[in-house]
Amino acid sequence: MGTLLVMDACGCTPTWDHGGWVEGATVLVVDDDPDIRETLRDLLEDEGYHPELARNGREAMDRLEYGGQLPDAMLLDLAMPEMDGYAVLDQLRQSLLQEFPVLIISAQRPQPTILRALDSELRDFIAKPFDLDELLIRLQRLMLRSPRLEASSDQALRVYALGSLRVYRDKGLVFDEGWRNKPAKTIFKLLFTHRGQRYPKDILLEELWPEADPDVAANRLRVAIHELRKMLGHHGRKDKTQTQIGQQEGSYFFDSSVTCWSDVDTFEEYSRRAQELIRDSRFDEALHAYRSAEALYQGDYMRDDPFFEWTIATRERLREAHLNGLSEAARICAAQGLPEEAAGFCRKILRIEPWREEVYRRLMEYLVAAGRPHEALRVFEDCRRALRAEIEAEPSSETCDLRERVAANLPGTS
Repeated sequence: MGTLLVMDACGCTPTWDHGGWVEGATVLVVDDDPDIRETLRDLLEDEGYHPELARNGREAMDRLEYGGQLPDAMLLDLAMPEMDGYAVLDQLRQSLLQEFPVLIISAQRPQPTILRALDSELRDFIAKPFDLDELLIRLQRLMLRSPRLEASSDQALRVYALGSLRVYRDKGLVFDEGWRNKPAKTIFKLLFTHRGQRYPKDILLEELWPEADPDVAANRLRVAIHELRKMLGHHGRKDKTQTQIGQQEGSYFFDSSVTCWSDVDTFEEYSRRAQELIRDSRFDEALHAYRSAEALYQGDYMRDDPFFEWTIATRERLREAHLNGLSEAARICAAQGLPEEAAGFCRKILRIEPWREEVYRRLMEYLVAAGRPHEALRVFEDCRRALRAEIEAEPSSETCDLRERVAANLPGTS
């Protein structure tokens, strides 16, 4: 796989190995239409990617199996001669390339089996004819989610905690939420969440084994720490002393001097940079930063353990940052004459917090600006149902007045 170069269009000076638009990555374009292949090649080259072309699924699989270094992602048509896109996806599922990012590009609606596969964070679909900017955004999102992104030798540990927890080292999965060693996993969650803080052994013992005999609990802690260090260890290194889980004076901590990349830190860096760019009135770059942050946010922080008290404050802080980012991105899009995209950001807010009445009003206004007033009226009904269900309230007079103004401009509507 090719090395990813960080060339951050929003002017950030990143401290991570991958992020931004993942420029310099190799993308395999698989389509039997020569005009589409050439169009996508030119587009990708202009954006700093290294495109490779294949005319059908057989050429694509030959490239993946025998072509040396793997590309970093694939743009895949479905209807092709010799070997179609469905067969390619089936072979990927049965191989060691299940976590290979694929953006499906097709004029035909995917079959139900493919639609189910789109639930994966590393599969997406865009219909032909497609908007080139939208294709680039979707490709970026897939690649930002990919654990296959190559890390440097001193940054091989990669932690994905926005959504389900996943930890990778040297391109391989170390553990995820399915890891059965609950004590070691809990220790990791606690120490990673509070990076830079030291936790006395007594606190960990009380958290993990409050009812156990002190000597028994202490032994269990030693075993769990040993197992966690082994899982996170720098395999293949002569220096075995460097570990992500530090210990000093009876306390344990996540050692920040042993560098790792995390989606959380990258998300927060993009969010922080976007706010700085807004203050400098650099709105195009701010929107780019917000889009990059939004691509990383795959769900609430460590969402599979919502009641683990040590993560609640971090989860709420990151969710609020995400919601604020979506809101600001919507405002920028609206100001730049992009009401459709502004509406999309509002819908994402409402999927998380469906009681935000002010966001319903903004969504209605953006839809009217996009020439979709009938849909704006449907949004009002969605708002009324959501408020009744969530907080047992009715829309405010301000929201009702907006609905009346929209309806007044539509014949036969009251």
